[in-house]
Formats: sequence, C-alpha cells, structure tokens
Amino acid sequence: MTVTSTTNRVSYTGDGSTKDFAVPFEFFAEDELQVIERVIATGAETTKMLNSDYTVEDGSGATGTVKAITAPAATVSWTVVRSTKQTQEIDYTDNDPFPASTHEDGLDRATMIAQDSKADTDRALKFPVTDSESLSAEIPNSVLRASKFLAFDSSGLPIASAGPTGDSSIPVSSFIETLLDDADAAIARTTLGAISTEDANTFSKTQTWSKGADIASAAALAPGTDGNYFDVTGMTAITSIASVAVGTEIKLHFDGALTLTHHATDLILPGGANIITAAGDEAEFIEYATGDWRCTSYQKANGEPVASQSGQWKLLATKTASSSATLDFTEFNNELYIDYEMVLDAILPATNDQVLRLVISTDGGSNYDSAASDYGWMVEGGAQQPNAAPTATTDIADNALELTGTLGVSNVAGAGVSGEILFINPGAAARCTALWTLFFERSTGEFPFINGGGRRLASADVDAARLLFVSGNIASGTVRLYGRRR
Repeated sequence: MTVTSTTNRVSYTGDGSTKDFAVPFEFFAEDELQVIERVIATGAETTKMLNSDYTVEDGSGATGTVKAITAPAATVSWTVVRSTKQTQEIDYTDNDPFPASTHEDGLDRATMIAQDSKADTDRALKFPVTDSESLSAEIPNSVLRASKFLAFDSSGLPIASAGPTGDSSIPVSSFIETLLDDADAAIARTTLGAISTEDANTFSKTQTWSKGADIASAAALAPGTDGNYFDVTGMTAITSIASVAVGTEIKLHFDGALTLTHHATDLILPGGANIITAAGDEAEFIEYATGDWRCTSYQKANGEPVASQSGQWKLLATKTASSSATLDFTEFNNELYIDYEMVLDAILPATNDQVLRLVISTDGGSNYDSAASDYGWMVEGGAQQPNAAPTATTDIADNALELTGTLGVSNVAGAGVSGEILFINPGAAARCTALWTLFFERSTGEFPFINGGGRRLASADVDAARLLFVSGNIASGTVRLYGRRR
C-alpha cells in the first residue's frame, strides 16, 4: 500500500436521511477516526462515540465508510478526522525473510502520523518565517497568567496582562488608556467629549415605536421585552405595571373596556382618578421609579378629554328604554364628581296613568332602598287645569321619591316625562337630596309642570339611582346622566 493523499479530514452536512459517509483517505483502525458533530447555527461541537453514534467499515490501510446509527439532521455537520496512534508495533525476527508488506505498513503509519501532526500545526498560531529566530512563543506559566489577558509586548512577545491601567506594556495610546480605566459611562463620555444626557439631543431620523406581542390585562400588567408598543387584551382591572427599568417608556392600545386604577405612586393617572378604557384608547407611560409608572398621555378613541376640570360637567351614561322594567344608573363616582344630573327625554309608561318614581342605592346598585319610610318628598304643580293655582303634594315617609307626585303620566305617544333631576353631593355620607323639574302630559289631557324635591331620610354615601313607574314597564325614552367634577 502507498499513501498518495495528504488529506486527513472530510466534512459533511446532514440531511436527516443520509447515514453513510465516505472516508476518502487511508486509515488503519476504526478507533483512529474521530467524528465531531457541529451545530451549524451556534457552532457548538460534540465528539460522537464509536459504536454508540456510528460504526466504521473497511480501513486497515485503505479508505472506508463511517456509518451513522441515526442520520444527522440538516442543522448539523459531521467532520471525520484521522488521528493515527503514535506507536510502532512492528518487530523483526533475525534471519527471517524480509517482510515487505509489514515494512510498508510501518512506513505508511509513519507517514500518516506526520500528516496528522502537520494538519494540527498548520491550524496553530505561528510566528511568520520572517520573524527573528530569537523570539520565544512560550507563554507565562499558569500562576502568572491566571485571570489575566493574553497580550503582546512592544517586541511582539506573549505576556499576561491584568489590563491596561498602569500597564505600559499594552500597545495602546495614552489617550485610550485614560478611556479604558474610566469607571462608568458618564466618565467615559466626559473623556470622549461626548454629548451627555443633559445636553440637547436632535432626532435625525424617524422615531418608531416597536410593536410587541399582545399582553393580557392583569392586576399587575407585565409589559413584554419584545417592543414598547403593546395591545392590551381582556377586561381585568389594572392596578400596577411590573418594573422594566427606570426611564422606560411604553405605549398601550386598549382593545376593550377595563379600569385603570389610580395610585398615588404605583400608577399615577391624569386627574388623579381611575380611567375606564374603551376599545381604541391609547396611553403612554414612563417608569419614573422602580415599579412606579406615570401616565404622561391618554387619548380617548372618541376624542373626549380624559380628565375634566373642576366644576365641569361630563356625560357619564346614556340609557334608552325599550319596554324596560327600570333604568338603572350605577356610573356614580363620588371620588371624581360632586353633583349629578339626569336629563329625561320623553320617558313614557307602557301602562297608562302611572306615577314616575326614583329610588337610590348605597351599594353600587346591588340593592335599592324601598322601605316604607326611606324617603320624604314634596312636589308642586301648576297648570293642571286652565288658570288653576299651583297645588302641592307631600309625603314625609315613603318607599320612593314620587317624581310626579300623585299625577299619573299618559302612555300616549309623545306624552312622556321630560325634564331634569339634580343630585346634590350624594357622596357626602349625609341625607342625599334630589331636586327636579319635570313636564309631562296626563291621560286627562292636562300638561303639568312639576317642581319637586326630596331626600333619603337616613345618612349614607349614595352611589346609584333607578327610575321606574309605579306599575308596568318604561315603554320608551332616553335618560342621560352627567357628573360635575369636584
């Protein structure tokens, strides 16, 4: 046999099906081949095990085949490299015939060892042949080089360096030395003469919010790290936002209605009050301290302001009856609003000649007060008949506020009750007072104009109201509830 090639390695890329890989160079024993698998994407390498990961055919001074137990995937490569044992096992016997074949195997093995060694040295760091022969490639011993950098001195000799500070053997300029020993970014900017955070910054390109994956609403909202502009799904009330890093800005797009809960430090909202979101609303926040966020901008989809000024009236709800037993208003928010007003537009009874009533709640509308002596009221009406003097009706212990007194409302189309009801500071934990002015038509053809007033006889924080007729449903009509900002 002869060794006609200087090659001692070959590589293949897997495809998930090929198992046989040709070894195009000569080798002797199966354990003189190494198979190394490399993940193409990361470069991570694993040495495969003979008979566990692969087997070898042929060899014995000729070429052969590496046979994978499991076909390598398309994401990896296999490199087969020869590593000939550096031993000499030929022993000649005196006066025997010359063993030409055995002798030739020994020469072949020596050649392969030389080739394998040369392949290793060819891949090693070497001094160029033009460098002086006096240069030493010996690196400092393990004690001297522990926890240090490999560097080269001004003569090109390898040294162990702890870093540039005070180490004149490192080939960098004196200016770079002053930069490399700076303790933090602020000092480095000063060294470089760079713009600091206090200096003006000019945007030279379009600034773009990076869209991240949608995030589900939660009491502690958790922004993703894949962007700074997120859609918020779901209807869970948000009371805080998880920390990202102080100075982080995020933009949220709400897909539906939920409550953003104001907190004096954790979640500061415009106007210092909760916000009920709507689909299409957008808000911007900045983390001004660890875990503490401030809303710096809130844009409602309908264009309304998010926070009203003190004394300003704001529409809170609109309810339209359609054969409704009651019209309930639970939108009271006594932290934000001091007074409330209901505007009635043609509230028509389904049953003729019915008195319109009002009852109120102290538990957000879960229950409405309707005991026999919960309310006291008085109404005064005029023009019940042509040129008639005003008459007054009162009840000091009733189960509702009788808004039309004892006068029933006609159920003829267009004859419904219109007017206003004013609630004066119902959140004061006092005896809630309501004043009203109403106009309607009776079944007798009269057109009463009613002024009235009443109150809940026990002190409490009132936070909901209900309109209903004494009997039957509310056939039609619309009521708008407004709140006056504190």
